Amino acid sequence: MELKQYWAIIQRRLWMVVGLTLAALLVSGMLTFLVAPSYVATMRLVLSVPSEEPQGQFFRYEKIYTFQTSEYLIDDFSELVTSTAFAQDVKTELGDTNVDLTGFTGTRGRKVHRIFTLQVRSPNPDEAKRLADAAARVIEKKGGEYLAQLQYSQAQVRIIDPPIVAREGGLLGILLKIAAPSALALLAGLALTFLFHYLDGALYEVGEVEGLLGVPVLGRIPPES
Repeated sequence: MELKQYWAIIQRRLWMVVGLTLAALLVSGMLTFLVAPSYVATMRLVLSVPSEEPQGQFFRYEKIYTFQTSEYLIDDFSELVTSTAFAQDVKTELGDTNVDLTGFTGTRGRKVHRIFTLQVRSPNPDEAKRLADAAARVIEKKGGEYLAQLQYSQAQVRIIDPPIVAREGGLLGILLKIAAPSALALLAGLALTFLFHYLDGALYEVGEVEGLLGVPVLGRIPPES
């Protein structure tokens, strides 16, 4: 089948393809802009453990164990920042016992394993910044106590990037939320178009008639105007 035949099939039910795509575009756009945006305040911390001095005249790979300890420390610290104790300390720092701290999340760096990223999500950018700043102050004041509770008495935590607030997903995320459903609707419309063509018993093209009957077409009756 030639490309012009595919286009003829699509053109007969173009309303279906265009209708589904526009409907998905309209619905996804409404949902994207009607749903309240989420803002995230992100800051980065570095967690480190001092390496031990080598003893004797043999190389003992102390640095390797130090790096591995730092990685384990980040795993523990990611749980600590979502704990009730940390939330209570942030509330005390803010002087507000009713503040919602469910938006705290933490992840380790993908390449630099000793870097820890702390994020705070909130529907309000000012609130996200306020919570993140309070968390930063708590970590600076009580970081040593937290690490001691995790059995890392000599570990250190330092803030290397202060909280920065941005809309979650950004412009690219908004475009993807609208474009992805629209693209799926376009593909669904095309699939339905070819499915209906396959199930349709009518003959539309001269080639279809000649292929079915095995004889040439001598003429055609034009449609009524």
